[in-house]
Amino acid sequence: MKSRRAVAAHIRDPQCSPPRSSARFWFMRRYPAFVCAVALCAVLLSGCARTTVNTLPAPAGPIRFSTEDLQGNPADERIFQNAALTLLAVFSTDCGPCAGEMEFYGHLTQEHKPGEFQIVGIAANHAAPHADGTLAAFVEKAGSRFQVLLYRPEMAETFLRDVKKVPVHFWVNREGKTLAAPETGAKSQTALEEDVKTYLGLVLNQEGTAPPEEAGGETDNPGRTDGN
Repeated sequence: MKSRRAVAAHIRDPQCSPPRSSARFWFMRRYPAFVCAVALCAVLLSGCARTTVNTLPAPAGPIRFSTEDLQGNPADERIFQNAALTLLAVFSTDCGPCAGEMEFYGHLTQEHKPGEFQIVGIAANHAAPHADGTLAAFVEKAGSRFQVLLYRPEMAETFLRDVKKVPVHFWVNREGKTLAAPETGAKSQTALEEDVKTYLGLVLNQEGTAPPEEAGGETDNPGRTDGN
């Protein structure tokens, strides 16, 4: 039987493999950064893999931000003025359910006039457009009217404070005010269509505008967000 001194020396020997029962804890102590990175990826992947829809706390006031689009043009909350109703969709290019929603977005924008309804996306994992075109290719199915904005860290301190999973849907009026609690989790095309119908009817009534099916003319578009 080994003495305590011999056992201690054996454990301190760098060539000694840790006992099988403690290998997991040894690895965590030896490579903490790697373990943390794996854990973070697991959280993000589990978050975007879920299809259960949950609500988040609504922003305290109107949504405010300053960022750029894929072409480098400045963009801020004035983008909401371009339509009576905006679906602000937060997504990630490594999220499968987010990719599935892109095609739905294309159908939704085609069914409504630009001045009535628009979809604005925020790429949560892109603070700059990738040179290889990854982001542009990801949103291609959403159509030309899907406006993509780049993520900014300041967003996590304001209206994205409680976002831990994607996709996330904010329904916003022209003033940047949310019409309901934001929702996290992928939705079907039918569910999104029902949401558009509900919230569009609400904002048009608030603006004193006829419902879409009774509107007689084009809705005015207040213009671009960059002031041009």
